Amino acid sequence: MKNFTFFAFIISLLLLASCKTNYYQISEIETESSLTNDENQLIYENEDLTVSYDFWSNNGKADFNIYNKTNENLIIDLTKSFLIINDKAFDYFQNRIFTDSYATSVATPGLWNVKTVGVSSNQTVGYEEKNTMIIPPNSYKTISEYTLGDDLYSDCDYELYPSRKEIKTQNFNKENSPIRFSNRVSYKLGTTEANQSFENKFYISSITNYPEKEIFENKKIENCNSSFQRTEYINTQQKPNRFYVKYSKEY
Repeated sequence: MKNFTFFAFIISLLLLASCKTNYYQISEIETESSLTNDENQLIYENEDLTVSYDFWSNNGKADFNIYNKTNENLIIDLTKSFLIINDKAFDYFQNRIFTDSYATSVATPGLWNVKTVGVSSNQTVGYEEKNTMIIPPNSYKTISEYTLGDDLYSDCDYELYPSRKEIKTQNFNKENSPIRFSNRVSYKLGTTEANQSFENKFYISSITNYPEKEIFENKKIENCNSSFQRTEYINTQQKPNRFYVKYSKEY
């Protein structure tokens, strides 16, 4: 009986030591630019191109797609293009050298004249980062370099680990927002010499902390003919103009 009691005590300690609650700090983004917001992306458009954003991810991916609407090559000048966060500029061109490794193979005669292939050596090839990006007509490319940040917003009067009743939203304007950022891109068309540019400006307009269980739900997903269903655990707060930082509290 003593051994059983001691064993149960140890199990209880292990369970308590491994308990934790996950939380999500969800930031909502407003734009100062003329962007449209549909269900899946934020869209900026001019006569030459369409730019689309979807910030929803852990730490806020600052990726974007550029679609070339014209019949000429669209040339992005990465040396004059930047992500700017709270007045600090981050270069899209970083003058890096990339490497690719691959294995070379040779064919050798085998038994009964059957040839077998074996690996002879590993090779590494280096190449320099290009300072321009060429997008052919009627196609798009993605620029993906940075996230908006993994720091949690905190305030003395703002509950970091709220219960359901303690959930509240902290609102901001563009003057007092904790994160203001913009995407500044320089480009030209075809063989023209003159560069053009656009800049999309954003800021965080609200932040809300949630316990994980308050924002996730099981949703049944049907295929086209409804003969098959699957259940997905989805975040009900997901939108292209939001991002989250996931964190936890251990007990």
